[in-house]
Amino acid sequence: MLLPILSLFSLTSVAETINLKPGDNVAAIVASAPESTSFVFNSGTYRLQQISPKKGDSFAGPATGVAVLDGAQPISFSPVAGSSPELWQATIGSNPLDTGGCATGHPLCHYTRELFVGSALLMPVASTAQLTSSTWFYDSSNGTAVINFNPGTKSFEIGTTTCAFCGYASNVTIKNLTVERYASPSTTGAVGQAASGTYWTVSNVEGRYNHGGAVQIGANGIVENSYLHHNGQKGLGGGGANLQIVSNELAYNNYDWFDLGWEAGGAKFGDLDTAEILNNYVHDNNGSGLWDDANSVYVHYKGNRIENNTGSGIQHEIGYSAVIENNTINRNGATPRISMWDGQISVQNSTNTTVQNNTIIVASAYGSGLVIVNQDRGYGTYGAHLGAHDTVEKNNVTYEGTDGAGGIMGIASTGIANIIDYNTYNITVGLDKHHFEAFGVKTFQQFQAAGFDVHGKIVWKAAP
Repeated sequence: MLLPILSLFSLTSVAETINLKPGDNVAAIVASAPESTSFVFNSGTYRLQQISPKKGDSFAGPATGVAVLDGAQPISFSPVAGSSPELWQATIGSNPLDTGGCATGHPLCHYTRELFVGSALLMPVASTAQLTSSTWFYDSSNGTAVINFNPGTKSFEIGTTTCAFCGYASNVTIKNLTVERYASPSTTGAVGQAASGTYWTVSNVEGRYNHGGAVQIGANGIVENSYLHHNGQKGLGGGGANLQIVSNELAYNNYDWFDLGWEAGGAKFGDLDTAEILNNYVHDNNGSGLWDDANSVYVHYKGNRIENNTGSGIQHEIGYSAVIENNTINRNGATPRISMWDGQISVQNSTNTTVQNNTIIVASAYGSGLVIVNQDRGYGTYGAHLGAHDTVEKNNVTYEGTDGAGGIMGIASTGIANIIDYNTYNITVGLDKHHFEAFGVKTFQQFQAAGFDVHGKIVWKAAP
């Protein structure tokens, strides 16, 4: 009887745990291991690792200490012969260009490789004449990085590896790791690459100084308790069904100055089908805070704190049914204030959206309040892209100045069945008529006469 039992046991798959240490070829170790292996990183730095997980694999940092996956490699500078004033150069090879729009005045956002001196990032410039102690020039004629200051004993590194965790595997878990300085192209992540894998869980990950995004998550993905900051384009992106984005901090992203209206800032999602975006702290991003686009439906934003981003706070664009509730959204937008763009909450050409019980502050010099935009944006998966059949109610809005806007703008004939009511507006004495819009600028009395905020109210504040 013993032999059959042993034979049965030998056919049973037992999950394996592999401990990793700095200097290991992690990608090769993962490639040779079976599916559903647990990989545990010891403390230290793992440089230039490009890992393709298998189904069911998990990757975890140490119980104590920090494990860092670093996508940059050291480079050395030498004097450029005959240069005056003196220049220094280092061979880096190609500097691939990614796609996407750059903000006006920042045409080099496309360079995927970032140059670091110590822990400081150097920004690219278009010629040696523009060089300063905080910039560098890529000389494409000979594949070199050029600086105009003596490198001395400083440490220089260039981001070269495109992703830390890449590929198509499903049911992958990544936790308690730092991922930094990867040359992730725009719209991709150092973790997740192009979000081709499903059922990924990213937990307690710090993602920083990656060129494109830190994390890109696919269908049935979870991103939780992570700090995604100082990335070149955005902190977080992705799409698909059943996403959970919970208790993360997204901050200081888009240092490369991608066009804010293209895809940049805290987080940008597309084609969501049922998403819970809860209790995140999203602040000081160069772009919108939280933004979903392109036929997203059943999106739930709740309990988020969104502050000081240069675009909209929450932006639900050309989508369908969504609920935006119980968020704190303050001082998003940038000068100059243009019409009702950069709303603290912007429902743009999206139907059946409910915005309720949010607390909002509109800065004195920029941004708008609660905004519905209705334009001709065609048809999508679930019908026309219109600002129609939306409900905005029971929100508390404070205007810090005597300017700012809220209401509904665009084409009146198709912007139908919108309800705006029971909102409270805290306004400094000296109200400007631009606080309200209903297919044209209105005073509050005219706004109510048009059928909006009939039960709403203004709470007047004394001028400072």
